Amino acid sequence: MRRHALLGCALVALGLAGCGGQQQSATPEARPEAPIAEPAPAAVDSPVGPSRYDSGPRAGAGAVDAALAATGEKLFQTRICATCHGFGKAIAGPDLRGVTMRRTHEWLKQQIMHPDVMVKEDPLSWRARQGFPAPMPAQNLTEAEASALIEYLKQRDRAAGVAAQ
Repeated sequence: MRRHALLGCALVALGLAGCGGQQQSATPEARPEAPIAEPAPAAVDSPVGPSRYDSGPRAGAGAVDAALAATGEKLFQTRICATCHGFGKAIAGPDLRGVTMRRTHEWLKQQIMHPDVMVKEDPLSWRARQGFPAPMPAQNLTEAEASALIEYLKQRDRAAGVAAQ
């Protein structure tokens, strides 16, 4: 009994789906096919306003700590940063040449430690991410490790003669 009721409801639903106030053609060939609409691209909202982390002196303004920079260089290689980032060229991520002269230590630290949050909340990070195929993965770095990486980036900028912008 219940099966018959479900079958009856399904038939009524199918019958109603065909109703629309327009006459239906007897042959399916006579009806024009509706074009298949492609889904609209998802809107990507960019964060607006100034960055919470990028006011103040640039990270590259201070002296370079060579020992910390050496630790940062090892991290840059072992944490696969070099796979996506180059100096003087973009690879699968933004070019890092001059980044310590453009950004503060705090902004760089947040970007290194929390790239997933930064790209959603920080307009500078969001803009830097545009045009690259994959987001920067979180590396689960400590503040000390992030600071070592920043020191290495600062050392690279100094060696390249990059001036404050």
